[in-house]
Amino acid sequence: MEKVCLKQGAVYRFTISKPLSFSAIISIDNLAFPISLGGSRIYSYASKEEAYTDATRLSKSMSLKAACAKLPIGGAKGVILCDPKYKNREFLEAYATCVHSLEGKFYTGEDINMSPSDVDMLLEFSPYFLGASKQQSRYGMPAKATALGVVSALKSAVNSKLQKNDLKSLKVAIQGLGSVGLHLAKHLAQAGCQVYGTDIDVFRVQQALKEVEMTIVGPDQWCRLDVDVLSPCAIGGTINNQTIPLMKASIIVGSANNQLENEVRDARSLHQRDILYCPDFIASAGGIINVYAQLTGYDRSEVMKKIDMIGETLRDVVHRTKQTKRSIIEVAQKMAHEYSEKALEAGMSIPVSNQKGNL
Repeated sequence: MEKVCLKQGAVYRFTISKPLSFSAIISIDNLAFPISLGGSRIYSYASKEEAYTDATRLSKSMSLKAACAKLPIGGAKGVILCDPKYKNREFLEAYATCVHSLEGKFYTGEDINMSPSDVDMLLEFSPYFLGASKQQSRYGMPAKATALGVVSALKSAVNSKLQKNDLKSLKVAIQGLGSVGLHLAKHLAQAGCQVYGTDIDVFRVQQALKEVEMTIVGPDQWCRLDVDVLSPCAIGGTINNQTIPLMKASIIVGSANNQLENEVRDARSLHQRDILYCPDFIASAGGIINVYAQLTGYDRSEVMKKIDMIGETLRDVVHRTKQTKRSIIEVAQKMAHEYSEKALEAGMSIPVSNQKGNL
């Protein structure tokens, strides 16, 4: 293992040679917190540098999510540089060894190409995994909680921008029909929204049409639609200097991490076009709220209260932004950092209910 120290955190690099040769990177954004949370993804990165950048950006995003949700934990991310088709028991055991070597500083679970059934297997080798299939039957899927958080943020954004108290008749275009995107589509359809959806995966599109009444559009048409809301729920960086000029929507709120390709440039462009952008680390905090509760003693009513508060958090950020000349991203990040500092100064402890992972 190679440790690279950052300003507040650290990046751990692992090289596995047997039974399958692959590399893994675990980024912990702030080591001052005793525990950090974040998913682990398996992805065929073009280079180790790209994987490193992804891990560090995502761990920072997870820290911001935790802070905006007022959770006394840090953010982290695990990335495994490998084609997911090679995933097997020995592969997962090797990664579990990497996670276990950090001795509980990093709790992790499902993400891209990492499923609840994979977590079942990982728990056989290390207690520091969350979101196993048996846990989800008890606590619910993180994806569902994330979707509910996006709905909470969307209601708040619609109220602030469009002065509407409900979502009925709203036109919403969802990019990405994976777990979160599909659950979001279901909630919006039930609320009376006109839902548009797109995904590069044909199977996901077919599955979505079986479960939700929506209009499917091409991946390159998503940002051009004459809708009220754009909801990025796939990869990051899709809000950029090429897509922003094409947008007709007045609100952007979704679950994808790092939606803005360039935070400073793109936040400014959205503001100039009078488009309300909900920072992704606020809107998508439902998942980390749900997973954190698994560590501390799960209380569903408390989880739902925290998820409902996502809308209040956004309302507060929008209000603060109107009083300053800063972008909504800057205001939200400042608020997150203020909470993190208070949590550390107060010495907030995390009453981990089960250190063996058998939640």
